[in-house]
Amino acid sequence: VSTNLARMRSTEAKGAKKERPPLASFATVERWTLHSNLGRRYARVSGDSNPIHLYALSAKLFGFKSHIAHGMWSKARTAAALQPLLHSDACRLTTEFKLPVFLPSAVELHYNLHETLSSDQPNNAGIDFELRSVRGEKVHMKGRIEKI
Repeated sequence: VSTNLARMRSTEAKGAKKERPPLASFATVERWTLHSNLGRRYARVSGDSNPIHLYALSAKLFGFKSHIAHGMWSKARTAAALQPLLHSDACRLTTEFKLPVFLPSAVELHYNLHETLSSDQPNNAGIDFELRSVRGEKVHMKGRIEKI
């Protein structure tokens, strides 16, 4: 199931900026360096050659300040990092995309492993995660992966 939303201009007057809630605390952090050619490499593998992922110039034509990492790459890379920690081949991955990841850059995967060993809830083990900027103030993606 895929739900897609689009932003539209509003006719309502802008209000005061909302206070951001404090960021969640996570026990483990993994840093990834994302090179400028990541979008082109992903396009060769996936067949998805969207110009916003390929070059800074082509992304600027669509209103971005630079080219961005593909959201499905971010999701797949997160799944590859976290799924082995569940010790299960079957899992459910839920993600929310928050902000684009501009290339080149570095990001950090923050996560907490929650393991329930009780016999009445044997499949409750899961990992909550956030993909953040290196400075930690921007959340690009967040979600949970769990055994099913």
